[in-house]
Amino acid sequence: MALLLRQARGDRSAMPPDFVDLIWRHWDKGTRRATLVLYRDADPDRLAAAGENLSKLTCPSLILWGDRDPYLPTKFAHDYAHVLPRSQLEIVWGAGHWPWIDDLAVIDRVHSFLS
Repeated sequence: MALLLRQARGDRSAMPPDFVDLIWRHWDKGTRRATLVLYRDADPDRLAAAGENLSKLTCPSLILWGDRDPYLPTKFAHDYAHVLPRSQLEIVWGAGHWPWIDDLAVIDRVHSFLS
């Protein structure tokens, strides 16, 4: 698990041990099954259909995206920002799939946005 999680980091360094332990604690049969279903069912057309009504959201939104996310490129962040009418897009440079782990300032940014 620790080796697999390294792939999600912006710099491919080891994840914090507490984070790896947290993943293991919740990596039960139900979680594994849900993850597998998600990946098997991530058809681009179905995902696009699921987001058809995003433009109707009127609340402010904050989009934080790691520029080194190996699974979801920043194109998706820009697409979300284009569709959400009151969005703020911030690319987190050097961050991977979980930007708050690669850059702890992300947590402060989210707190500030929500405040």
